Amino acid sequence: MARRLRAIWKRTSLRTRLVSGLALLLAATLVPVWLVVLSGGGGGICGSERDSFACYDRYLGDVVRTQGGEAAMAELARLRDESHYVLSSCHQLSHAVGHAALAYYGTVDEASKHGDATCWSGYYHGVYEQYMSGFEDDELVSVIPTICHRPEDNPYAFDYYNCVHGIGHGVTIRFENDPFKGLPFCDVFEDRWEQVNCYTGVFMQNIVVDSKWHTSVRLDPDDPVYPCNAVAHKYKGACYLTQTSYILRVLDYDYDKAFAVCDGVEEEFVPTCYVSMGRDISGNSHREAKLVMKRCSLGRPDRQGDCYVGAARNAVFHDHGTQNADALCAIVPARYREQCEDSRDNAAQTL
Repeated sequence: MARRLRAIWKRTSLRTRLVSGLALLLAATLVPVWLVVLSGGGGGICGSERDSFACYDRYLGDVVRTQGGEAAMAELARLRDESHYVLSSCHQLSHAVGHAALAYYGTVDEASKHGDATCWSGYYHGVYEQYMSGFEDDELVSVIPTICHRPEDNPYAFDYYNCVHGIGHGVTIRFENDPFKGLPFCDVFEDRWEQVNCYTGVFMQNIVVDSKWHTSVRLDPDDPVYPCNAVAHKYKGACYLTQTSYILRVLDYDYDKAFAVCDGVEEEFVPTCYVSMGRDISGNSHREAKLVMKRCSLGRPDRQGDCYVGAARNAVFHDHGTQNADALCAIVPARYREQCEDSRDNAAQTL
């Protein structure tokens, strides 16, 4: 399933796998440029509807039905390079292609053969979430653990991660994008790594639907940390690894203010919030090293290293290489360099 994905997890202990899994999740899925605020720029396909998600959704669905999943993903990649709007909506549009692909091919296994990892593997997430829509609520508890097939030789393979993460998206969509209702379905997994990566799919869905299809039921512009400050402790790490994307949006991308919000969360999750900031800063700065460093330096000195961790990982996963991460780690202040290089190398091992 999702066999064309080449990235795999390479970890030596469950603790390392868990922590790295959280970081990779947001670097490989939430970090995407769909969170970048850019101006205008239609690709011509939707004409005056260039800023309409529904227009591109319809168009790409037609490509799936007439030419197949591969052609639709290739077209999405082309539009992404031509249209600022598609660039900013890339991950969620790839979800929509996955929805259409499952309807076209009929089974998860067959649909998964006809996608790719463009736009942070959203195609596969869309396939899995659409598949779950075919079951009654009381069936999900027994169905969810059977959807993904865990490789015996590599239980932390990235394609397996994508499936588990996609389940988090799926159960949230099923319950009208309410993460509070979706999270308990992630708890049916026995392994903590599986649970956490499912949680992050839930929280990511909570953010990406806002202003795309309709407003999320669990976001509050007057309290941009919510729902992270309202969920049980076991969910908080996954939540804070996504929430800065919403925090920045609410604060009109004022990085000083966003770091101040991170400084005010529960102390044990401040580093997590800074990693998330680094991811978003990297994406919003097009991974340009000097701009990333300038923005990360706005955070408090004892936590700036965490910002570089998030930024370096995002650069590796976005580029499928280390060129921009190398440039960043080469210019960060010396006290953060080892942290930056370790995160870069850790991420590169998964490619």
